[in-house]
Amino acid sequence: MITASVRLQADLRTNVGPAIRRALNDIRHDLVDIRMDMQQMSRDVKKVVADIQADVRALSRALASVSISATVQADIRLLNTDVLKVVADLTAGTSATADVKATIAALRTLIADLGPNASSTIQQALLSVRTDLTSLLQYLNQTTRFVNMTLASVETQTLSLVGSLLGGSVSATVTTDLANLSTDVSRVATDLATGSNASSDLNTTVTALNTLIADLGTSVNMTVQSALNQLSISLMDLAIAITALKI
Repeated sequence: MITASVRLQADLRTNVGPAIRRALNDIRHDLVDIRMDMQQMSRDVKKVVADIQADVRALSRALASVSISATVQADIRLLNTDVLKVVADLTAGTSATADVKATIAALRTLIADLGPNASSTIQQALLSVRTDLTSLLQYLNQTTRFVNMTLASVETQTLSLVGSLLGGSVSATVTTDLANLSTDVSRVATDLATGSNASSDLNTTVTALNTLIADLGTSVNMTVQSALNQLSISLMDLAIAITALKI
C-alpha cells in the first residue's frame, strides 16, 4: 500500500505544485504511521492469543491435579473449545469478537461453578486467562472501530465520486467502472458486517478503482482527482487495518 503512494508520486512527477507535493509526502508519512501502528497491533494480538492458549493449558493442568465435579469438567472442556474457535477465527481473518465474548462467558461460568474455595494456583490461572481475554477483546474492539470508521469513509467517498462523475459527461466504460466499484464496496461492507474475511473483495475493489482511474485518463478536473485520491487513501487504510485482525 505504501508502494501505491510512491507510484502515484512518481507518475505525477513534476506536473504538480508544491502544495500537492507536500500533500503526497504527508499521505506517505501517514500511511507509514498507520502501517506501523497496525503491525504493532497485530503483534500484540498474536502474543495475547499465545498467552491465552498457554494460560488455558496451565489452568487445565491445575484442575486435572485436583478432584473436580462433572460440571467443572464440562466447563473446562467448553473453555478449551471456545479458545480454539477464537484462534480459528483469527487465523482465517474472520471476526473473532463473538467467540471471544463466548469464551469470556464460559470462563465466568467455570469460575462460578468452582466457587470461592479453589486453590491459589487455580485462582491465579483463572485471573491470567481473564486478563488476557479482556486484553484481546480490547484490541479487537479498537481495530474494529477503526475499520468501521474507515469503511464509512470509503462508502461516503464512493457515493461522492459516483455523483461527481455521473453528473457530467462520461463514457459507457467509465459508467460501467463506477457500477463495478460501487458493487465491490458494497461487498466489502457485507463481508465486514457478517464477520467474513474481506481481503479478497477489498483487493477487487482496489483493482476496480485503478481501472476507473486508468479509463478516466488525465483530463479529469481537480474535484474528481481529489475524490479519487481520498478514496485510494481510505482503501489503503482499510486494507492495513484488516490485516491487523488476522494472526
